[in-house]
Formats: sequence, structure tokens, C-alpha cells
Amino acid sequence: MADGAVDAIVDLSHHNGAVNLAAAKAAGILGVINKATQGTGFVDPSYAENRTKARGAGLLWGAYHFGIGGDGVAQAEHFLNVVSPGPDELLVLDFEANRAGPSMVLEECRAFVSHVSAATGRPVVLYSGHYVKDLLGSTPDPLLAACPLWLAQYGPTPVVPRNWASWALWQYTDGAAGVRPQPVPGIGRCDRDRFNGDANALVSFWRPATTPARIGHPAAAETSPMLGAISISTGGRMMNDQEFLAALALFQTPPGGGAGGLRMSGEDVCTR
Repeated sequence: MADGAVDAIVDLSHHNGAVNLAAAKAAGILGVINKATQGTGFVDPSYAENRTKARGAGLLWGAYHFGIGGDGVAQAEHFLNVVSPGPDELLVLDFEANRAGPSMVLEECRAFVSHVSAATGRPVVLYSGHYVKDLLGSTPDPLLAACPLWLAQYGPTPVVPRNWASWALWQYTDGAAGVRPQPVPGIGRCDRDRFNGDANALVSFWRPATTPARIGHPAAAETSPMLGAISISTGGRMMNDQEFLAALALFQTPPGGGAGGLRMSGEDVCTR
């Protein structure tokens, strides 16, 4: 197992049934990532109820979209409409092979993360394992590298794809396979995840102090001990989704460390 990592996150869906998240919090769980949507029409029936339970228990809350083959932007819009994310909610794309139909491909994945990032002002966490390794091979993908990696791998050691320097989250068990799968009070056996840092870093990662990107002339960049910053000018026009995510990539490892982020101010507002 990874040294210094926090083992206090679970990811859930309707397949986990009714859960007691207050009991999970009392047992040491700090964060929950719940399935919200799939494709362009499905909404996970556990999402709204579990969100209320998690908020009531004082847990960190995140939402994930299961990507399938099809329009990546349309899927991103469906996800955003259902989740209506606040600034303290982790946003995730589940990028894996779809056993029930066509699978999302790289171009659709890029479209999804670009669109959600442009809409929210922060990067999307990318959940994947062998699927993204097989698709990328040794080819670098700077746009996806801007997404913190949530690695799915059931084994004693996380093996990170070449496109990322490290992992942010690691799903090390599904409650059956993997190292030391243990039931969680209030939930039972479930997907469990480690964060690559301590509890304070987890909160900073989950709740980055970012604001929607502002671009133009002149742009006055703000800085903070956590984030660092930059000024970006596009000559007064609006930044598109691809440019926005490329800008986010600059902050994957900001000066002085931290979770990364983008804080800018100026005359023109980046919009979708």
C-alpha cells in the first residue's frame, strides 16, 4: 500500500443499497463519491438521497459520471444539469470499458472534461485504470494530464500510466478483490479509495480555492499560498473549452506545491 496516504474515501452507487453514512463517518470515512449520471439520460437513483445523508453527516461529497460511447459534450451537460455542482463538490469522469454497450473513446473523454472544466473553473478528476493505459499507450495527452488521476487498480502497488506523474486517488478494492478489502460500518463491502496525501491535503484537493477564469487585458492574477496564479490574454475574445483546460494544466503542480488551481481576474469572462 502507498505510504502516507489517507484511506478514508468510499465510492457508491445504487448497487450499494441503503447506506448509513453517519455510521461510516463515525468509523473514520471522510469522503463519499457517488454515481450521479450515465450517458445522456440516466440518473442514479441513490444520488439525491445519499447526497443529503453525506451532507448531514459532514462528509466530503463528490459526484461521478459513467461515460459511454456518444457525444461527450451532451453527456457533460447532462451531468452538470443533474449535479448542479457547488464549489466544494468533487467532479469525476468514470472512464472505463462499458460492458453493456459502446464505450467512451478518448475524443469523447476529452470533450467531456473540457466542457465540465470550462463550466466550473476547475479540473475534472479522471477515474480509470487499464482502459486508459491501453488507449494511450506511451502517447502523451496534455489535456488529460491536467485531470487529477483516480487510479483503479486492485493490487498492492499503484502503477501509474505514463501520462501522469502520480495518482491523486487510488481505488484499491471493490470490497471483494484487492488488498485487505474491509467492510465499512453503515455500508458493508464497497469500493474503497486512498488519497495521496494527509487529511488536510485531502480537504484542499477536494475544495480548491478557485474562481471562474477571467481573461483579457489587463489581467491581474491573484496568488495564494496553496495555488499560485497566472495572467492569460486572448486579445479580448472568449477562451474556448480546449484553451481553458490547457490553462488548467499549467497549475497541475503550482509553485510551492499544493493541489493546483486557477485564479484570475480581468475584463472578459471565460464562458461555454
